[in-house]
Amino acid sequence: GAVGRLEASGVEAQQAADAARRGLDATVVALKADLDEERRLVAEAAASLDARIRAALAPLEGRAQMAEVSIHALQESVGRISVFEERFHGRLDILADQLADAERGREQAIE
Repeated sequence: GAVGRLEASGVEAQQAADAARRGLDATVVALKADLDEERRLVAEAAASLDARIRAALAPLEGRAQMAEVSIHALQESVGRISVFEERFHGRLDILADQLADAERGREQAIE
């Protein structure tokens, strides 16, 4: 009697514990699946954001490269202008000397 009822309640308790364990196992599997899906969605969102950032930066990088080329071209132009200016001043000095020589020659001729 009492032993049989005790054994029966022990079996019921064991069955309840097994059912609870199966329920917990199923919950853990479901949570892991949800977590994996969340990770996948976050990775997709990050990749999409990265692609959008790269797409937005690409034209800016192109413009930056064009600006560098323009700056280099301007620096070359300034360099050429400087060389031209030096030659121009050199020629002006030569002309000034020739003019002074001619002026002296004219004064000597007058004397």
